[in-house]
Amino acid sequence: MARKEIEESAAALAEPLLQGLGLLLLDVAWQKENGRRFLRFVIDRPGGGVSMEECERFSRAIDPRLDELELIDEPYYLEVASPGLDRVLRNEREFDFFRGRTVQVRCFEPLEGARSHVGRLEGLEGEDVLLRVQGEEGERLLRLPRAKVARVQLKEES
Repeated sequence: MARKEIEESAAALAEPLLQGLGLLLLDVAWQKENGRRFLRFVIDRPGGGVSMEECERFSRAIDPRLDELELIDEPYYLEVASPGLDRVLRNEREFDFFRGRTVQVRCFEPLEGARSHVGRLEGLEGEDVLLRVQGEEGERLLRLPRAKVARVQLKEES
């Protein structure tokens, strides 16, 4: 099964379990690192602050379901984690969930006079990342084409 199919099937399996626990799915990644396979779930609670116990509870709930579904036919490691303070945002769910948080946007080429911008994430609109930045002339909204954005990463709030 292809990476995208595994991620989508795992997400579909995870969402009702997470809802029952009062949690949200932010990301699922099927990855290979150093010859090992990992199925990673990134979860949080509305408003943030998922605990280690909640991660463990979800892990215990989804592990037998993944086995029953026989979604993956090779050995792998199951990981469940919170997003972390410096999470790189990968999908629309995360852009929506972290709206209002401070992020650093790195671009492939200079946009709006720089390759890196720090500001408050306003989300996605169409194909653009919306970022509210503070400049010499006050606050303004940047529209950065997602195709030209290399990385959007959470910054620790100060």
